[in-house]
Amino acid sequence: MQTFLPFPNFHKSLSCLDYKRLGNQRSEALIILKTITGNSLGWINHPAVKMCTCCINDMIKN
Repeated sequence: MQTFLPFPNFHKSLSCLDYKRLGNQRSEALIILKTITGNSLGWINHPAVKMCTCCINDMIKN
């Protein structure tokens, strides 16, 4: 799992991705979101999940 945020703005970061990588980011964001909200336990100890726990509101609204 890799996160790709070269800019502090989500939309600007995502605009840099080609279609395949954008799809991967959406898929990984969904896994992280499900884990943080308690709907999945598969990735609970993954560093990316721990990194994103503090910014769940930003992930949801964007």
